[in-house]
Amino acid sequence: MLFMFFSAGVAVVFFIGSLCALYVGQRLGGSYLKDGASGLGGLGTVEGAIFGLMGLLLAFTISGALQRFDERRQLVLQEASAVTTAYVSFGLQY
Repeated sequence: MLFMFFSAGVAVVFFIGSLCALYVGQRLGGSYLKDGASGLGGLGTVEGAIFGLMGLLLAFTISGALQRFDERRQLVLQEASAVTTAYVSFGLQY
């Protein structure tokens, strides 16, 4: 129960933090454009780097989840095999 409150609190803090970061970024970007900046020349490179890092993060997350799923499936198969062996070793048939 305590973990649920903790995780909900962390989620709320991250949500409010992301809203604050979005607001600060919007204000900084607006002041940058008001100061006479000619354009957003390097923005494409930054976007590409961010999307690349997000893709890697997603790939590693899915890879780890798939690995844990395969390990659990192998454990279930080993347990089923052990139960079957124990069942047969006592002389019982299916």
